[in-house]
Amino acid sequence: ILALADKGKGSATFEQGAVLDVSGGAQGGHGGFVELSGYHVKLGGRFLGDARAGYRGGRLLIDPVDVDLSGLSASGLSTITFMSPDDLRVTGSFDMDALAPPPGSGGTLQFIAGNDLLFNEVFLFNHPEALGS
Repeated sequence: ILALADKGKGSATFEQGAVLDVSGGAQGGHGGFVELSGYHVKLGGRFLGDARAGYRGGRLLIDPVDVDLSGLSASGLSTITFMSPDDLRVTGSFDMDALAPPPGSGGTLQFIAGNDLLFNEVFLFNHPEALGS
């Protein structure tokens, strides 16, 4: 799945309630690939990339300059990558426990910037109960 907005100045908004599902098959198979592109990216929907044990979960590439993690919801993805050829400005919070990679495998959350990687009021956490939440 490929969703693009003007990468020079456009906005890509993945609305709350929207679902992109690139899960593997019920009998097996790797999850698929989603790319969401735009200068500003706002996340509100849900990305699914579930796979059975022994298979790779779906992969999500978001290539913005500005991204707000606050609405990100995902399940079964093996990799989520935020990548910009220039600066990458990241805001918001995200519970990495929500990634829920396929059984028996780990998940990866990547931030890749061609120039500066800028975090502004970002809160990444795993297992919120460990933080007393």
